[in-house]
Amino acid sequence: MNMINTQSKRWNHEEIQRLINYAPTSKKGELLKIFPDRTWRALNIKICRLGISRKQFQSEFKNFAQPIPSTDFAWWLGALAGDGHVAYDRITLKVTDKDFADHFKKVGEQIFKIKSSYKKYLRQDPKIKRKLQHIVTFYSQKLSQYLGDWSWLNWDKTLKNRFPWILDRQNFIVSFLSGYFDAEGSVVCKFHKKQHKFLVKYTAQPIHIKKFLNDLLGRLGIKSKIYAQGVYIYDIQNLKKFVLIIKSSIKRKQDRLNSIKSVKIRYEEEHKLAQNLRMQNLTINQISKLLTVPIPTIENWFYKGHKPNQIIKGQLQNA
Repeated sequence: MNMINTQSKRWNHEEIQRLINYAPTSKKGELLKIFPDRTWRALNIKICRLGISRKQFQSEFKNFAQPIPSTDFAWWLGALAGDGHVAYDRITLKVTDKDFADHFKKVGEQIFKIKSSYKKYLRQDPKIKRKLQHIVTFYSQKLSQYLGDWSWLNWDKTLKNRFPWILDRQNFIVSFLSGYFDAEGSVVCKFHKKQHKFLVKYTAQPIHIKKFLNDLLGRLGIKSKIYAQGVYIYDIQNLKKFVLIIKSSIKRKQDRLNSIKSVKIRYEEEHKLAQNLRMQNLTINQISKLLTVPIPTIENWFYKGHKPNQIIKGQLQNA
């Protein structure tokens, strides 16, 4: 009877104000002492009805395991740099690919040893094609303080100052660029003048971010160029290098990278055979007849140092 009376007792203005003040930052035992006439169930019901968030309290006291340098941690930071947001008491990733969100959640929970939340949000803007958004959030004020500023304008400085170990080894750079590719990378393919023109693009706006990405790719032996919308890789030899080392956790992006792997360069095999035949003292006319390659093409190989770079028509589907 006492419990029923306790739960059904009306809340006065003074109690509600105390609950608003103490609920966000007080533990369960502390709240029960502040409200001795209320049960924990009654307090929870009122907290929910008032819309009071206790995540602030939870995040302030949520400890995390400080991770050691690893390829997983480097990938996670790359994804954070591209699509993540570090706030006062939480780290959030909002993306349209569920496999990307799942991997970010899984890796983060493994390296920090804390749980994260996941939810879906359907955007109502008719101009947006991919309306379903997947949101992963880690609630921890201490983790936010540890990570620092990862805004689109300053993440390169944070990486250099707080996580310089990424720049010390190539496998860490590869993992970081893979995470950033999941967030801001794309494979573009067009058919122009009977040839497939395709490129890999890292989207970025600030010029210092573009230069930083360009430098990271250069450390891996991949040449890229800076344009208004980001950093582009379109030379066939550098694209081949890129797709051999960069991996994506997003299936649709990895499929596009794999499609570049399967592209055969026109006359690539014939070029090697022509070099071997030339060493056997065959004439250019003889090599042309044997390989069914035009004489001017072979002359360019031998006398002008040209290399095969024309893509066979139909080898690559639009991605």
